[in-house]
Amino acid sequence: MEQKALELAINRCADLEGDISQAAEEAEEMILHHCNLDVLPAGLYNTLAKLARDIMEQERTARRAEEMRQDGSVKSIRMGDTTIDLDTQQLPAVLTERELLAPYAAKLARFRRFQW
Repeated sequence: MEQKALELAINRCADLEGDISQAAEEAEEMILHHCNLDVLPAGLYNTLAKLARDIMEQERTARRAEEMRQDGSVKSIRMGDTTIDLDTQQLPAVLTERELLAPYAAKLARFRRFQW
């Protein structure tokens, strides 16, 4: 039993590691594109880590929203003249790239280069 739990934990960590590296690559690309840079400066490493965390949270939110959209539970049904009300609960918001970068705008502005 413990071996199965250990294997499950190892597999879960391997999946998470892939998600983390993908989020870090996406965050780096977003920062470089926003700042018009070719190489990430050392001063933005912490910002990269925080943005990667935000991207992972956003992906979880998007998956949760999609699951909620697919479930579409019925709130009430009426027989006479046929009325079906769906439970339309508030779906979590999915943020754009600009909205993800907004909390880091001041930090990124110091490293931003103008492009002609």
